[in-house]
Amino acid sequence: MIKDVEILDIKQKRKNGMSIADIALETGYCQKTISKWLKHDGPPRHSRAKRPSKLDPYKEYIMKRMADGVFNCEVLFREIKQQGYSGGKTILKDFVLPFRRQFNVQAVRRFETPPGRQAQVDWGYLGTFDLDGRKRKVWAFVMVLGYSRYMAVHCTTAMDLETLLLCHQKCFEGLGGVTEQIVYDNMKTVTLGRDVDNRPLWQNRFIDFALYYGFQPVACTPYKPRSKGKVESASAT
Repeated sequence: MIKDVEILDIKQKRKNGMSIADIALETGYCQKTISKWLKHDGPPRHSRAKRPSKLDPYKEYIMKRMADGVFNCEVLFREIKQQGYSGGKTILKDFVLPFRRQFNVQAVRRFETPPGRQAQVDWGYLGTFDLDGRKRKVWAFVMVLGYSRYMAVHCTTAMDLETLLLCHQKCFEGLGGVTEQIVYDNMKTVTLGRDVDNRPLWQNRFIDFALYYGFQPVACTPYKPRSKGKVESASAT
């Protein structure tokens, strides 16, 4: 049961100008319940204490990601699921929504490149489809030109290195050439990680491919999604 001292604290927060949404986030109670308590002298009958949530152990990580400008729940859900989260997506969306509205995300100056200078690539999951008599997962390999935002897309049922290189070739044909640089997320088919100086360790076969076609690969800084914003936006639509 909620204590009277908590009611007084909530009312004081409201008097100090704190919004109901902020009070709910801080106390862990829903906005509807906060509103009821603000209208009464005490807590309503049958009020229940806040129960622990499956999301609680991951809230600190989510807050850090939102501070980096990541509010996409699909991305956040995938990341915390890899860390062991076993809850649903709805509770995550409910937690993120007020922050999406109220967080003052710093604006980032748009980084423009001249024609032919840079392209950005990423994978996007399209869903499961009936192919050759069985259900197959289908991904889209997206390559976006930095200057014109012109996009080439190649759909595939795999994301291994062989498929990655083939998708590059198909997109090069569709775009009519190769840019000087291509920017990548830290996908395992491209990099093995980073060395002690934070420089990317390229896959041998991939770097041979890049040298053959004459482009310079560039790896995004980990946890800095805005450095590859053009293709992130394209693959999310």
